[in-house]
Amino acid sequence: DISETKLLAEKLEYQARYDLLTGTYNRNHFELELKTALREVDSHRRVHAMLYLDLDQLKVLNDTVGHDAGDAAIQFCASMLEEVLPYNSVLARMGGDEFAVLLKDCDEYGAINIAKVIISTLGEHLFIWEDTRLFISCSVGIRIIDHTAETPQMVHAQADSAC
Repeated sequence: DISETKLLAEKLEYQARYDLLTGTYNRNHFELELKTALREVDSHRRVHAMLYLDLDQLKVLNDTVGHDAGDAAIQFCASMLEEVLPYNSVLARMGGDEFAVLLKDCDEYGAINIAKVIISTLGEHLFIWEDTRLFISCSVGIRIIDHTAETPQMVHAQADSAC
């Protein structure tokens, strides 16, 4: 059946680009966006930034309340991030409790301000799961993507280690 084949192809295409838990982009799509960003800064005319976010309490939440609560917390954080990020940014769940954000045409000052907004937004919104209530915090690493950024792997590693 052609319609069934088409639906399967669309489903596979979606899974290739998006994280199934959060609906944000996944690691594979983010890496493609990062490669494009690196090409754009070669000319020295554009500067981008990468934020790497690590949710702080997720392991404790998973261990004490369960993985369903952890998954809900990840979805909650993804929703909060989507609300505060600029329209042209790229948000991706990199796996587990880690997210990456590509901020296009963003300098260090702008990246720091957005990181502060992310931290304060998560800290101001209470995550509730059954009898558990907590404010989720995160660590944020920043790597400016300019002509000194050589490879996607280097940018990713530096943003992660800054976290």
